[in-house]
Amino acid sequence: TALTAQNSHEVRMVEYSSNEMLRATIGALEDDLPAVVIKLGMLGKESVIAEVSALLRRFPGKVVCDPVMVSTSGSRLIDQGAQEHLMDDIFPYTDIITPNLDEAQALIGGCKKLETHGDVEDCAEKLLALGAKSVLIKGGHGGEDYSEDYWTDGVAQWWLSSERVPTDDTHGTGCTLSSAITAALALGYPMVDAVVLAKGYINRGLHAAVRYGQGAGPVAHTGWPHTRQELPTLRTPAMLRCRDGITNRGFPRSTRAQLGLLPVVDSSEGVAEVVRHGTVSDVQLRIKDTSLDHQQIIKQVQEAIEHCANHNAQLWVNDHWRAAVACEAFGVHLGHEDLVRLMEEDGGSGYTA
Repeated sequence: TALTAQNSHEVRMVEYSSNEMLRATIGALEDDLPAVVIKLGMLGKESVIAEVSALLRRFPGKVVCDPVMVSTSGSRLIDQGAQEHLMDDIFPYTDIITPNLDEAQALIGGCKKLETHGDVEDCAEKLLALGAKSVLIKGGHGGEDYSEDYWTDGVAQWWLSSERVPTDDTHGTGCTLSSAITAALALGYPMVDAVVLAKGYINRGLHAAVRYGQGAGPVAHTGWPHTRQELPTLRTPAMLRCRDGITNRGFPRSTRAQLGLLPVVDSSEGVAEVVRHGTVSDVQLRIKDTSLDHQQIIKQVQEAIEHCANHNAQLWVNDHWRAAVACEAFGVHLGHEDLVRLMEEDGGSGYTA
C-alpha cells in the first residue's frame, strides 16, 4: 500500500501506491496465491482505504489491522481525513485491530491519556463498537516495569503481562507483533493463542535485538517462543485487580511467629478434636459434603470458630469463602477462581488467602 524512505531514526518520505497498482497487485494474488489471512498496516490515504475496503468486502478469511498512525520515530503516517474512513470502511471487516496506547486514544477521539487498567479496558470497549471483532491495545510504549497488553472480543478479556525487556532497540515491534498474529492465525491457531504466541515472539526478538544504525535497532526475528519465560502471563481484569489489591493493600498476616503443622479436617467435630489438646495453632476446615446447604455450612463454620476460640487457635476455611466472611473466620484457603470471585463480589478486604 505504501513505500517509505526511512532509516533507524526517521521517516523521510511516504509514497502511496496508485489505485491502479494496488488493484493490480490484489488481483494478481487473488488469481494465483489467495491468502487465508490478511494483515493491514499503512492505510494512511483515503484512496488506499477505498481499494482495500473493496477487497475486504469479498474476502472470506481473517483480517488483522495494525492501524499505523505514527512511526516509532514520531512521524505521522496517516492523512488527517483518512482516520474516519479507516474506522468506517476497514474496522467492521477486521477480526482484530492492534493499536498502541497513543493510537487507541486517538481513534476514540479522547484527550485523556490511558493511564490505568480501567482506562484501557473502557477504550477497548469503544473500539469494539466501531465494528472490529476483537481489540488488542498494546502497552509496550508505557513506562512501567511490565509491558501489559489488553485483548478483548467483548465476551472474554485478557491482560497479557511480560517483564519489560531492558533494551532500547525496539524498532518495528508493533508491525512485527501484528505480523506474528497473522502468521499464527494462518497456521490455524485460535485468536487468543495467536496473540499469546505473537507476544512471546516479540519478547524473544527483543532479547536478541541489535543496534545497527544511529537510532533504535529492529526487533530480531528469531522464531516462535521456546521457553515459558518468553510467553506472557494471562490474567482477567478481575485477576489483575486482585493482584493490584494484594500488592497495594495487602492481606492481614498471621500473628503466629511460626505456623507449624496445619491439620485439615472435614467437620466442626474434627476441628474440636484437633484443637482440644492445645498444641495446634491453626486448623483448616475443608467441608466436602455436597449434601450440606449454605445454612448448614454456616453452622459448621460457626461451631468450628467457637472451638478454635476456646483453644487460642485460628480457623482457615477451604473454598466456602462466603461462609468464612459471614462468620468472620480468620482466613480462607482459595483457588484462583474463588479468589477472583471474592475480589469481584466482596472485595476480599481483610481476609487472608
